[in-house]
Amino acid sequence: MKEKEMKEKLKKINKEFDEVNKHLKEATETTVLECMYAKDDVDKKIDETKKNIEAAKENIKRKQQETHEKFSSHITKIQDDINDFKSKLEEKLAIPIYLEDERLTTVTANNVLLSGNVSRKNRKKVVDSVAATIILQSYLDRSGRKWKKILFRC
Repeated sequence: MKEKEMKEKLKKINKEFDEVNKHLKEATETTVLECMYAKDDVDKKIDETKKNIEAAKENIKRKQQETHEKFSSHITKIQDDINDFKSKLEEKLAIPIYLEDERLTTVTANNVLLSGNVSRKNRKKVVDSVAATIILQSYLDRSGRKWKKILFRC
């Protein structure tokens, strides 16, 4: 090949190379701009989501408080009814009636049975008896009398 042809081919290659670089630069700038806009959109969505989460938390807190107030007033009414019944029963029978809060005794009974490695099948059979034993033991402990501790067997 002649030197002149080689120079022309080199010139043509350089021109094509410059054209590719130009397109690459434009594509890179476009991509950077698109990424910046995308990041702004993501940031807006994140801020919006944070606001929605805070609003949801406030709503949950308000609902919990409303539920607690309703539940508390309902429990108070039930307790009043129980105390009225207790008073009437004491009058009728002429003996003292002792109330025992038994709300957690089933949980306690299950924990006792679990710590004793009692199988689930057997726990189901005896959990109420153990809970009743816990209630009775609590009464005996509170009464101040010297009763022997009740032992439960499962």
